[in-house]
Amino acid sequence: MDYKEQMKRANENNAFMIHNGVRAVELSETAARVEMDPEKTSLNFMGGVHAGLMFLMAEAAAGLLVRNDGRTCVTIDSSFRFLRSAGPSEPLYAEARVTKRGRTVSFCHSGVYGRDSGKLFAEGDFTFFCQE
Repeated sequence: MDYKEQMKRANENNAFMIHNGVRAVELSETAARVEMDPEKTSLNFMGGVHAGLMFLMAEAAAGLLVRNDGRTCVTIDSSFRFLRSAGPSEPLYAEARVTKRGRTVSFCHSGVYGRDSGKLFAEGDFTFFCQE
């Protein structure tokens, strides 16, 4: 399956991404990108984008990337840092890059950025168990 097909599959079949308004927009051998335009349901009680949504975006981008070689992968560990809050009208994107692609364990780093401002809001590392 090519990269366009993989993104289409994620955008049409990943119910959690769909529910949260997250969509895959770029995928290559070395990087993946997802985007989200905040809605009222994306916000926390203080009016900013919910931190859990930023985590979802980062993990979704990393998962999309680590699976791009056709393997089935599941997240087994993560470390995530929230650096600043994102306002309710700030469109966001998350970009992931592979740190190491192993035979059964792979590692990715993701960042969540403002699409307009370019500000880094959160970042983290994800570990995946992969099997063929």
